[in-house]
Amino acid sequence: MRILYASHWFLPYSLAIVNALAKNHEVCLVTTHRALRSVDPDRARELLDPAIRVEIEPDTRERQTQPPGYYVASLRSLRRLIREFRPDVVHVQETTDPMLAWVWLRALSGTSLPLVVTVHDPEPHLGDTHKFWWVRQRMIQSIRRRADQVVALAEYNRQALLAMHEFLTPDRVGLAYHPVMEFYREFVPPEAKRRPGTILFFGRMVKYKGLDTLIEAWETIRASNPDARLIVAGRGPDLPQYLPVLEADDRVEVYATFLPNGEVARLFTEAEVVVLPYREATQSGVLATALAFGSACVTTDVGGLGEMVEQGKSALLVPPGDPKAVADAVLSVLEDGTLRERLEAGARGRAAGPLSGAQVAAQLEEIYQRAISAKSQAN
Repeated sequence: MRILYASHWFLPYSLAIVNALAKNHEVCLVTTHRALRSVDPDRARELLDPAIRVEIEPDTRERQTQPPGYYVASLRSLRRLIREFRPDVVHVQETTDPMLAWVWLRALSGTSLPLVVTVHDPEPHLGDTHKFWWVRQRMIQSIRRRADQVVALAEYNRQALLAMHEFLTPDRVGLAYHPVMEFYREFVPPEAKRRPGTILFFGRMVKYKGLDTLIEAWETIRASNPDARLIVAGRGPDLPQYLPVLEADDRVEVYATFLPNGEVARLFTEAEVVVLPYREATQSGVLATALAFGSACVTTDVGGLGEMVEQGKSALLVPPGDPKAVADAVLSVLEDGTLRERLEAGARGRAAGPLSGAQVAAQLEEIYQRAISAKSQAN
């Protein structure tokens, strides 16, 4: 099978998938300089299977939207690539840039190519909307409507998509879980090791991530465990209001900046527990990274997060917006070595099994076949 796979933004999600697909299929990866920077521009090619053909779209801005000329040039190059590569199926990762949806719709117009679209977030997260969000939603709806198969990253998301769009039927929405992000392990510093008492809160600092819940829980954790220390790493609009409190605490470390892969790998290696006190979620790259490192996790049971782990085996699940439950769960992991070892072993099992790149690629292969079959019957 010839697979044209597009990942314009966050390439770490796609690395394990395309590498696994390349073992049995001919894969062409369409990506951007910005996406390559999210991996490591100097090492990106060595992290990809050498059999994968890589086509790089020349984006010029760090933010997702690009100058108008970029989309015109991208449309031309994609049409050329489709003629040259002659894919059996096209797989596009949905992004927040509505113009990319337009580009792909135009590139595929006049063809009978099966289209598969992965939806990472069926709807905007709490705190993620802006005044022009309706434009994005209109374009995103158009590409979802055109897709022969839509991929959801959790059953929760699958049901949300079916409820949102009357034009989607159950046979058109497939399930392929978020794979663990093993590639970060390539960057672990040799001196990095688990640091007792270390709690990690990592990622984009936006309202739905529940930083306020964690700060309230931290008061209890701090008072109960003298060895506990908290690391808050990431940037975003929700962080500045909490910085004075966090920076005043000598047992809290704050990294309010973009971190290179080596630093990300160090933090996850050192953390004794990774905490995700989210108010809502669809899936989580942070959880996928923590599982790749075999980390003990405490996460709220919201959205698709509970599907990525097993309660009491690979993570502890707590209700959202409950600082006491978060504090109790974190303390139990820090203070019960047997529990912590069980969760770490369970995390490694999830990473090697149902959330591995190979397993997710197998799920996608079935979805591709359904898309090809549906398009063939329609034609």
